[in-house]
Amino acid sequence: MLLTKIVRTTIGAACLAVAAIAFITVAPGCATIDKTLDEVDKGLDKAEETIDRVEKTIDKVDKTVSRVAKAKDRVVDRSKNLATRMENIVKTKRVIVEKGETLWKIASTEYSGHELAPAGEGGYLWPLICEQNGYKNCHLIEIGDIARLLPADRLHTVPKADMKRHIKVAFEAP
Repeated sequence: MLLTKIVRTTIGAACLAVAAIAFITVAPGCATIDKTLDEVDKGLDKAEETIDRVEKTIDKVDKTVSRVAKAKDRVVDRSKNLATRMENIVKTKRVIVEKGETLWKIASTEYSGHELAPAGEGGYLWPLICEQNGYKNCHLIEIGDIARLLPADRLHTVPKADMKRHIKVAFEAP
């Protein structure tokens, strides 16, 4: 645009100078040049609009690519989580509750000496068994119930916050 203004000013001055010197009218030639410069201006305006649209489209594409990358990461994380959960389900041990057994006794048998059990006493992990089995009252289990247990070698898959919550429940239980 600036270039066409400079050209227009220069040509306009040249047309006036020639007209003054030659005492002739050169307006038709100057008008044609002026019309051509108008068309160039319109073309440049359209080019600027197109560039603006392309830049906006590129911004939208960048945002979409970013959202897709974040979604991909979420899908990968969820897939890993589901794979871990599935493996835990497949490897879950089942114990038939016998007379005189409690969740503490079952947890002590299965988890004693495990690094995640406080002081190596696996009984403190009884709330984990309670939650896994969905017992409404963890202190009332029936003879013949089948208790599902996460094997000791899979305890590391339990989120640390959940493990802390289970141990806290065990220490606060009556």
